[in-house]
Amino acid sequence: MNRTCFFRSFSSPIGRIYVAEADGRLVAMGIRQSESEFRECLVRCGFRISGGSTALLDLAQRQIEEYLAGSRMEFDIPIEVLGTPFQKRVWESLVEIPYGKILTYGQVAAGVGCPRGARAVGQAVGSNRIPIVIPCHRVIASQGKLGGFGCGLEVKRFLLDLEGRG
Repeated sequence: MNRTCFFRSFSSPIGRIYVAEADGRLVAMGIRQSESEFRECLVRCGFRISGGSTALLDLAQRQIEEYLAGSRMEFDIPIEVLGTPFQKRVWESLVEIPYGKILTYGQVAAGVGCPRGARAVGQAVGSNRIPIVIPCHRVIASQGKLGGFGCGLEVKRFLLDLEGRG
């Protein structure tokens, strides 16, 4: 791949957030990780990292800050997902979960045509590189348990509380 991407970071109520874009699309987001961890992720995905700001990074930061302040329920940031066809199907289904609604891993699995694939869905959800914008926090384990969240369960609780589902 070896495409150039640009990134920035900003502080938020849930910790430091990193956003990266390539070719006018958001390609990655990191929450509560170090800059070096975020850069390593970008390099593993095949990106060359460049400095500088872009209009898309401005838009992404503004929309994420509005969401975290409770004044935005949907995002209209162009995104590019990097993954397998199954992962992409799962992530596309996550974007369809409305603000304030939660589904179980099993419900998502049934929705993508893999009714016995809750674990596979869990792995795909856990591989999401654009959390919040692709709302993986809206997927929980059966019987109301939170399940996992790569950014930490306290962040997942914060996001669900923000949406009135905590």
